[in-house]
Amino acid sequence: MLERRILVDIHYREISREELSKLEELDRTEYVDYIYKYDDGSLVKSPLNITIPKWSSSKKKEFIENITNRIVNGGKAFGAFDKEKLVGVSVLGEKTWGNTAQLTFLHVSSKYRKQGIGRKLIELIENEAVNRGYRSLYVSATESVSTVNFYMNYGFRLAKEVIKELYEEEPDDIHMTKDITKI
Repeated sequence: MLERRILVDIHYREISREELSKLEELDRTEYVDYIYKYDDGSLVKSPLNITIPKWSSSKKKEFIENITNRIVNGGKAFGAFDKEKLVGVSVLGEKTWGNTAQLTFLHVSSKYRKQGIGRKLIELIENEAVNRGYRSLYVSATESVSTVNFYMNYGFRLAKEVIKELYEEEPDDIHMTKDITKI
């Protein structure tokens, strides 16, 4: 059974480049019992039964470099903080495709999940994308059932057309979009 933390004072704000080292504070551990595979326009549920471990030091460094590059090139990152501890992050990517922006990264630490933090981080990205004039968000979601269902619960749907560049980077992910014109 996962231990859940009772939320006292989670606050949200933009993360500066100088604060990106705080990404090391995130705990990505998760038990994945099922995944989805995309098959001819629909999702097929398959058993997996694995525990996703914490990120290695090298993987944390890679994420920090990747997100730093996105911010330097025009992206934006938002964080959820429990006091000064980073417990969630979302990133609006620097690349766009017509009227579509990309949600490139969304993660909430294990003990803080299922408490509305992910929803709020998506809202911050949506508002930023709308303010920049975009009409939709694109995400290539990890194929775990919990992740895909999370995005679907917040209005994302299977992409009618995948962005080739993103599909080639993550062909096993579930590619989804959300219309943000009514936000």
